[in-house]
Amino acid sequence: MNLYKRKAILVNAFKWDGFSSTLRKNVNSMELNCFSVNSNHNLTVHNNNGSLVCAVGDYVIQRGINDYICCKPDVFHDNYSLKDKDKISY
Repeated sequence: MNLYKRKAILVNAFKWDGFSSTLRKNVNSMELNCFSVNSNHNLTVHNNNGSLVCAVGDYVIQRGINDYICCKPDVFHDNYSLKDKDKISY
């Protein structure tokens, strides 16, 4: 998972590419139950507010433990800049 900066806020995020291996690489094994992948390679993020669908190319942002959201690439790039590649911050 890469470390990104939004204004003065650092977030953990990764770009969804449709492969389960990307999910396993970027998400703690205890949190994998928050996600499911369908036959179209879309990622469904399950959180306390319901479920969100991430298409291939969308970014997945971690807001807390077991709390993830999806973000479209254009919105993500307008608000975040890469701070540290492959750096996870908890």
